[in-house]
Formats: sequence, structure tokens, C-alpha cells
Amino acid sequence: MEATRGVNLKANVLIVDDDSVCLNLLRGSFSQYADRFSVLTAGDGLEALDVMAREPVALIVTDLIMPRLDGSELLQRLAEDHPHVPRMVMTSLTAPLVQLPLGLDDILDYIVKPVATAELADKILTVVESQRESGFLRGISISSFVQLLDIEGKTCTIILRGDAGGSLGTLYFRDGNIIDGRRGGQRGFEAVCEIISWQDARISIIDACPDIPDAIQKRTQEILLVVAQRIDESPEARAARQKRAARLASPFYELKQSVTPSEPSDSPLRQKLRDLQNRAFAAYNAGDFVEARHCWMELLLHSPESKIVEHNLRVVEEQLRARQA
Repeated sequence: MEATRGVNLKANVLIVDDDSVCLNLLRGSFSQYADRFSVLTAGDGLEALDVMAREPVALIVTDLIMPRLDGSELLQRLAEDHPHVPRMVMTSLTAPLVQLPLGLDDILDYIVKPVATAELADKILTVVESQRESGFLRGISISSFVQLLDIEGKTCTIILRGDAGGSLGTLYFRDGNIIDGRRGGQRGFEAVCEIISWQDARISIIDACPDIPDAIQKRTQEILLVVAQRIDESPEARAARQKRAARLASPFYELKQSVTPSEPSDSPLRQKLRDLQNRAFAAYNAGDFVEARHCWMELLLHSPESKIVEHNLRVVEEQLRARQA
């Protein structure tokens, strides 16, 4: 497939606070930066995790004291499940009092309430620009793209949005090796295999990888082999093979004698087409479908209106696809 690449112009910034007045104020104030970033909001930690399961997020700004899942627990979950996403804290407490209980040393900044919107906007813009995705790809298989990163020895983070249901997944690369993955509640090897097995996805690239341990401990080619085996053994793949075999066994998929142009029987063209047809049948019977396809294509050039030639060419091409599956 042909790959298409573009540049992402806007990032998603998620603001989490149970104070709806504060959320509305920030959303309204940041509307002037709509060409630079989009604002997503959540009323507590659980809502925030739900948003992040559906949307790629470049930065999260969260309050600490909230119902259900508070800011401290949310930050811990983010560090585990979304380590590539930078995090800021809003609090009415001073930063030194907050830092120790959190036990997290990778918080980008602490914003004291009431929030100075202009100052927070500057901080957000600084992070968004530094974290901006280098681009996105579509039209290339995930396994092919993973192989490319392996060959180039890339260190990066890729975020994938699957077309089926809009699932989100993240793969972390260090020197071309996949060191971890996240997909919903899945982590590690199973998450990585699940993501790579997706049939199609929009791939966003961030030219950085968080400082996390290698949870996979396998070479990329080993992972791709496991994924290929799982796909080949899946019920969908078996059903497709059975369906293709049934089609090939039907009477429709029998070669038919071609009709050559109405030329004198001893004409050079008629003799050439007869030889081509004989070669095509011989190649097909010998299992050389590439040669058979070549012959039928050349016959089609001379007999473009021949339905029998078209039929035989379709049969040969179907056999080629079945052999490659």
C-alpha cells in the first residue's frame, strides 16, 4: 500500500478538575489558541482515563483533590499506562507540600490556584511545541512500519488509532527494539502483539521515548514472527482459506479453451496465439501460475474482447493469491 505522511497541527491537552467553573474558564480562555492545541476536559480521574482510552493526549493538567479517582492516583496510573504523556499539577497547596506525598519526580510543573490563565497557556504551549508529533502515516501496514523502525534503529514513541472502533495503542521503541506497549488495560508483550495485529491504523510518531525499562526482552523480528503465526492461526484466517479453497474447487474455476481471432489457420498471428495458449495451459498444469498469467495477459492484448481469456486470467490470478495467503 502507498503510505501518506502529514504534519499534525494541533495537539490535545487534557485538563482534569471537578470544578466545572474552573474547567469552563480555562476552556474559554484557551479558545484563542485553537490553532495550536485543542482542550479536552474531565471531571475526575476516571473520566480522564476514559478520555485517554479514546483520544491521543499530548499533555495532561490535573487537580489533586477530586472524587472517585483523585489526582495522586491518576498520576500514578498515568505513569504506568501512559509514560510518554507529560503531566502538570494544579493545586491550592504549595509545590513543596505536594511533591513529597506524591512520590513522583517527573511532574513537569505545579500550578497554584487560582490559575493565572496566561501563565498556564505559556507553559502549555512550551510543552506542546516540544512534544509535537513529527508526523503521521497511513496506508502502510503496522508490521511493515515496525520493521522499518527496526532497520533504522529508531528511538521513538508511536501512537496508533485502529480503524476498527477507534482503538488506541502505544508502542515504545529504543534503538529499533520494542521495549513496551500499552493498549487499554493491556501492557507489555500481549499489548504489543495485539496492536501489531491490527489490519489498519493511523500512526502518529513522536521522536522520543520515555525512560522506562524493557518489558519485552525480545528482538523485533521475533515479535513479528509471533504476530504472523497468531494471525495465520486465527479463526478469521482459517475461514478465509476454507472459503477460497471452496471457490477454487467450483466448476467456475476451470480453465476454458480460448477463442483465437478469426485469422487463416496458417497465419503467423494465429500460430503465435496458439503457441501462447499451449504454453499457458502447460504452465498452469505444472503449477507455474506466474508464467501462466504472463501468457494469458499477452493473449488478452490480442483478444481484448475474449471473455474466455479474461476468465482464465482471473482463475490464474486467484490461484496466485491463494498460494501467497
